[in-house]
Amino acid sequence: MRVFIVFLFLGIHFSLLAQTVTTKTLKSEVVGVVLYTSGAEVQHLETVNLVAGRNLLVFEGLTPDMDEKSIRIATNEHIELLSISHKINHLTKVEESEKIKKLKDSVSLTEKKIGYLSNDLDVYKREKELILTNISLAGDNNGVQVSELKQAAEFYRIRLKELNDKTFETTGEILKQNEILQRLRNQLQELNAKYSYRRSEVSVLLSVTAAQNCEIELKYLVNKSGWIPFYDIRATEIGKPLKFTYRAKVFNNTEIDWKNIKVTLSTADPQKSITKPTIEPWYLGTGITISYSNTNNEADGYMQNQMFNAQSGLPTIFSASRAADFDTIEVPELAIIFEIKEKYTIPADAKKYIVNVKEMEVPALYKHFSIAKEDRDVFLLARILNWEDLNLIDGTVNIYFAGNYIGESNIVTRNLNDTLDISLGRDGKVLVTRTKMKEFSSTQFIGSKVKLSYSFELNAKNNRKVPIDLDIIDQVPISQNENIEVKIEEISNGTLNPTSGQLKWKVKLEAGESKKFVLSFTIKGPKEENNVRYNYKKQNRSQMRYRAK
Repeated sequence: MRVFIVFLFLGIHFSLLAQTVTTKTLKSEVVGVVLYTSGAEVQHLETVNLVAGRNLLVFEGLTPDMDEKSIRIATNEHIELLSISHKINHLTKVEESEKIKKLKDSVSLTEKKIGYLSNDLDVYKREKELILTNISLAGDNNGVQVSELKQAAEFYRIRLKELNDKTFETTGEILKQNEILQRLRNQLQELNAKYSYRRSEVSVLLSVTAAQNCEIELKYLVNKSGWIPFYDIRATEIGKPLKFTYRAKVFNNTEIDWKNIKVTLSTADPQKSITKPTIEPWYLGTGITISYSNTNNEADGYMQNQMFNAQSGLPTIFSASRAADFDTIEVPELAIIFEIKEKYTIPADAKKYIVNVKEMEVPALYKHFSIAKEDRDVFLLARILNWEDLNLIDGTVNIYFAGNYIGESNIVTRNLNDTLDISLGRDGKVLVTRTKMKEFSSTQFIGSKVKLSYSFELNAKNNRKVPIDLDIIDQVPISQNENIEVKIEEISNGTLNPTSGQLKWKVKLEAGESKKFVLSFTIKGPKEENNVRYNYKKQNRSQMRYRAK
């Protein structure tokens, strides 16, 4: 009787719970993600018919890699959120794509075929062993007739040949099927078909005063996803704006495909602490680390430290940054957000998919550069002013000029000044030649000293149909010995940096125009070979003395 009462009480209790809590199971698809350089915020949005009283909503089939501490629920102000709970369901039946199902079926059939062939091979082997073991036709004292011997010999010959042929063919077929099996497995691996059977479930308990249709938003953070930027820069011709295409490589390895979703790209750090930073004492000494950022939380994004170098007395700079798993990039201190208009499907296969961020025309100043002393070709540069307005992040750049691919470069924002210079490669239509003028170059011995005279002629020609700005760079030697004197004779109105010895001509060339410049200088010093050495090309030539290129 007591047992009956207990069971009756429990039945009444559960009946009351069933009456007071209405449970709804939701298999919600991802509708949007905010991708960070490391991680993502995933969004689900469901319209649910709620009844008056308590409603338990169970979101099933979610990624097992979510950060349960980041789960957030948003709804209207007339609904009270009572609790949120999270658990992992290890028995979830994961739906696989038709392509993966077919590949797995093919793997299974191929494995069976290899098993059957291996069984045949074993039978042939056993039969051959049996024949060879019982090959004796009579006892030691009994003879055998010739006809019987011929008949037995023919049987052994024919059957053993059949067994050998079948063994050879079956072995070859097993090798062939093993190759097919390996290709199928490789394709499955390429499709990242190793899905786990774990899925997250988020349960949300709501209190509702009146029945209503309500929109419920679920958000949470995940790892194993992110994005990095890359750019295409196209220059059609000199004087025209650059076509600047901003793109992103995004990846999703959360085990849940993102189908036709809204994508937002952000440079913020979702793991960054909201705790107020503190400042620590600044100690100087060998091996003591000095930190200029909040080190209380290692997840606080970019950190830059300095370690005092006891030998030089100067700080040694090193840095570390948190970024996407497949690359490391620097991001600006203030977060940049890109709202992508087009919707994208991003499979959960960890592969990189291209997302178009924006396209724009950017004004540029075009300039040619020549260092004919080092390279006979002239280089074209596009200079972008006010590049900060482009919201650039460190990334690779594919550069095109006049429809031709020039090459790949990198944007490193921390190294940029007021301008962003884009090299467009060598321009064969602009020429700069540098010729040694032998009649003005000589060697004279004056007592215990020697005087070397050098003279070069530089010719610049613009074969383009538009005017160009050209910077020609050269140099004169710098004496680091008080016994060696360098005297500048002629630089054709060029600008000389006396510290570095760099010489520059800023030239405006009209279409088809050419100009000439002269560089002349002398070097005077002791003629003893061991006391005077002149290395004009900045190379390690220990035996080079009074010589210039």
